[in-house]
Formats: sequence, C-alpha cells, structure tokens
Amino acid sequence: MVGWVEVEDRGGAAGAAWVVVAEEQQDRFLYTPVRDAEGLRVATGFEFKPFAVISGKGLVGYRHFDTLSPVTPDYAGIVASADLAYVLRATRITGRIERDVTYSFEALEPYYLLTDVGTSVTQRLTSRWDVVGRVARQVLDYQAVGLLTAPEHTDRVTQFGGGVGCHLGEIVRLGFDVDYYTRRSPISNRRYEGWRGGLSITYGIKTP
Repeated sequence: MVGWVEVEDRGGAAGAAWVVVAEEQQDRFLYTPVRDAEGLRVATGFEFKPFAVISGKGLVGYRHFDTLSPVTPDYAGIVASADLAYVLRATRITGRIERDVTYSFEALEPYYLLTDVGTSVTQRLTSRWDVVGRVARQVLDYQAVGLLTAPEHTDRVTQFGGGVGCHLGEIVRLGFDVDYYTRRSPISNRRYEGWRGGLSITYGIKTP
C-alpha cells in the first residue's frame, strides 16, 4: 500500500514538488521463510522538474523492517534515496545516494543494509561526442540469522571508470564504458577485483 502527498512550486522551470511517501510492505518467500518480513517506510523530500538546472529526486525517511523469523534480526532506522543532476553548459554532474534494506542470496545472511554513494561527470565535446568519468562506493552490512556459523560482517565495494558516447540525434546515445571494481570482504570467496567493459544504448534522455 502506497500513499503520497505532493505540494508543487509552479514558479518557473526551477520549481520542485515536495513529496511525502508512506509504504507498507509484506514479503513472503515460499522456500526460504527465514526471509519473510513486514514493514513500513515513511520518507519525504523534493522532486525537481526534469529540464531544470537541478533535476531528479531526493528523499530521506525512516524504515521499520520487521522479520517474521525469530532468528533473523529486525532493522529500524534511517533510509535515503537521491538521484540528482546538475547541468552547467556542456557539463552534466550527477550524484546518487541509496541507503536501504536489500535481500541477499545467502541463506544464513538474509539481508544487508546497503549504503551506496556515487557521482559522475559527463562532458560534451561536440554536438555528437561526449566523455564521462564516474566513481562509486558501496557498503554492504550483512545481517545474519542467530547462528554462530554465520557472524555478521561488512563488505565494501569501490568502483571507478569512464567511457565515451556518441549521440544519434537528440535522444539516442551509444556508449562504450570501462570500470574497475574492487570488493573487500572478511570472507575470502567474496573478494574480487578487475575490469568490466561493455556497450550501452540510452534512449529518451536528452543530455546537454
């Protein structure tokens, strides 16, 4: 169940809407009932107009994550979500922040508290070509069931990289990107580092 209230400033392109969001959630897992949970999230923030100098949305709030299994710990605390962009002539700067509960694939660590912070800078070189650089950091705070065989732990992931893009018209972008990832964990088989590259197609977003 989701409810929201919006109050919008209509004073020109730089206007923003004030948003309040309340969400009640019920999760059920047929084969892993240790993950079953209920909860409530309440958040407030601003949503900026898409073609303003600053665009995007930023919310901060409180979440109560109530697990139904007696061996799985609950979570109650601050959550946040922000994805903002600032445009200055031919330069576009984006930033994101995400803090929330996320389910894990591990049976004895059903979920973790994710804190994800990242930023990117895109520089338009010509009417068709641009370059982008980015960096991000994730902290994964795993919550274990009440067994001595699965102690709680924290993994940390670092990402940096960049790419080049070619614009086909106003709303289609072809990109080639390369990123380097490093994951640090007290559990040896979760550690990794290396490069990742790939092609991307973006459609429907007009960039500066």
